[in-house]
Amino acid sequence: MKGVKFIGCILLCAVAGTAIAEDSVEPQVWLERMSEALRTLNFDGTFVYMHDGQMHAMRIIQSADEQGKAERLVSLTGHPREVIRDADLVTCILPDSKSVVVETSRSNRGFPMILPTRLDELERHYTFAAHGEDRVAGRVARKFAIQPRDGYRYGYELWLDVENHLLLKANLVNEQGEAVEQFMFTELQVLDQVPAALMQPSVSGKEYAWHRQKETKADSRPERSPWQVSALPEGFSLEVHRKNYLSTSMMPVEHMVFTDGLSSVSVFIEEQSLDQEPIVGRSRMGAVNAYSRVVAEHQVTVVGEVPAATVRMIGESIAPTPDAE
Repeated sequence: MKGVKFIGCILLCAVAGTAIAEDSVEPQVWLERMSEALRTLNFDGTFVYMHDGQMHAMRIIQSADEQGKAERLVSLTGHPREVIRDADLVTCILPDSKSVVVETSRSNRGFPMILPTRLDELERHYTFAAHGEDRVAGRVARKFAIQPRDGYRYGYELWLDVENHLLLKANLVNEQGEAVEQFMFTELQVLDQVPAALMQPSVSGKEYAWHRQKETKADSRPERSPWQVSALPEGFSLEVHRKNYLSTSMMPVEHMVFTDGLSSVSVFIEEQSLDQEPIVGRSRMGAVNAYSRVVAEHQVTVVGEVPAATVRMIGESIAPTPDAE
């Protein structure tokens, strides 16, 4: 009987201790530390990425210094492919088709895309909670839940390394509370310095066909756009606005990115060519929803890891500015 009481006492103390520890954790502080770790740490790891019942394994190597960060992604399952990204360029190597696609980096977030900004504003649109400790890839992790306050954004479950604050695991959670996208490290090694050889592509590309994005004047905020977006979920604002030439198009594409600091949506507007079949309606791939329509002989596409209602709202509100009609 004394033994039962003793065990009960230990369990009670453990629960109380966990509650105290969780209450003392500020999720926003941990998110700031996560962002800093993703910007500054060197590491080599293997992770799995799951969506739509499919699982992919990849290796990621990140090198960070005072000049910025670079990363190399190598697929370990399925079709071989390799992506090398730095602040200026994204190079995609596709051995199956013996081709290399080189494009301008359109985002400084890299991998993973969960890199919160404007943390002081996020509480207006999300709630934050700490949920104790867990283990991921053999490392102790602190778990956090981020829940949206409306139906226009997804929720997140994040596991952060207790030692270095790197993101070890993440679930993207839809309106029904289901994980529609998951990522998790299975191995991770934090390095003092990344050997240069690890950042080099596995093939020379000499016998490959190279497809380079056309050079365009870099302008993240053009002075004036002939298009307006009149409906956005509360908290979303314009982060990027530029014109690009995509590798799949000969026409310039107007590209806008709207974000609330955690979720983001891209808008692509392209003049329709005569041989282009118009795309209309909603589509989905994993956590990514897209909404397309034709406006004033232009193909408009809105895409992002947000609920379908969000891309539809934004897509339906896009129109030429009055003086552009």
